[in-house]
Amino acid sequence: MLKKTFFFFFLFFLGVLPVHALVPNDSLFSQQWYLETIHAPDAWNITTGSDDVIVAILDTGFDLDHPDLVSNVWTNLSEIPNDNIDNDKNGFVDDVYGYDFVDQDADPVPDVQDPIDEGAVSHGTMIAGIIGATTSNELGVAGINWHVKLMSVRILDKEGIGDSSAAAEGISYAVDNGADVINLSFTGLQIDPIFKNALKRAYEAGVVIVAAVGNTKNGGTNVDVSPIYPACHGENEAEDWVIGVAASDQQDQKSDFSNYGALCTDVSAPGEAIVSTLYQDLTIRAFALGYDQDGWSGTSLAAPMVAGAAALLKAHYPTILPEDVETILRLSADPVTATGDALGKVGAGRLNIAKAFELTPSFVGSIPITS
Repeated sequence: MLKKTFFFFFLFFLGVLPVHALVPNDSLFSQQWYLETIHAPDAWNITTGSDDVIVAILDTGFDLDHPDLVSNVWTNLSEIPNDNIDNDKNGFVDDVYGYDFVDQDADPVPDVQDPIDEGAVSHGTMIAGIIGATTSNELGVAGINWHVKLMSVRILDKEGIGDSSAAAEGISYAVDNGADVINLSFTGLQIDPIFKNALKRAYEAGVVIVAAVGNTKNGGTNVDVSPIYPACHGENEAEDWVIGVAASDQQDQKSDFSNYGALCTDVSAPGEAIVSTLYQDLTIRAFALGYDQDGWSGTSLAAPMVAGAAALLKAHYPTILPEDVETILRLSADPVTATGDALGKVGAGRLNIAKAFELTPSFVGSIPITS
């Protein structure tokens, strides 16, 4: 019998745009320092995303009716809601908005029954907002993608804990239902061959897979020495299946908590003082304080920056391959400062989406682009 690998999300609370950049009117846009840092507004002059691109978020579930997310939620149009029939014959009954592999039902939203971890409950919602909050709607935050479809695949429970069996099922579900990008903001320490094969299958199906390299207090851990999965899956294989992401701060320095590694880390992205969408439930005091929250930090927040960038590239270049996305993001990255054992081990640098678009035509050649 294969031993299940248990995954945990890791999260910390720590407490002038170019002239021609496209500037949205979202009320908290001025607080989203990281969007300017990764040059998202410049990239928006090329594309603001596409409803044809699906990003699967494998996490604690997210708030499907959040006012800043609801218009970008993925919907399975082949399924009839609440008729208790598997209309599209995909093996899942009533999976209109995704699937919950923790409770094995078609309601992929966070569980708020006590005991809970408040950070875990909002974790998936924060990630969804970074990737694709509805933008220029005069509300809340701007997403890296103004237009995208966010698929909720719940594999972590209300305390942020899950296992590799649920994760493998979630990846297979995402691939079978059309995901173009998969975000994995969780980490584990062991290898489960079934989960590993699910990742390989997703990569070979043309899906871009992005994962956080994880957090460790007091400087981070070298994941080449002490591997973290899924970020380290695919290393030493014929292909690198997963884009591993470390976290950087507002000065383009490695975040103190961020893990690192020359092999498993491909790129860094902002992961400190992040503001994004918050799980909302007016009946629970902890989740009735507003639709957004700032001060979030962790590689869990850096990974969706990269997943969001991959989705933008897929929006403009629909047939671009995962290996090309990784290469482009690495070659277009800006320098990140790291010292000590982390020197030279935080990937190619900090994400720069605008520069990625400058480089992409050299890789895709005559691939058709969207209008």
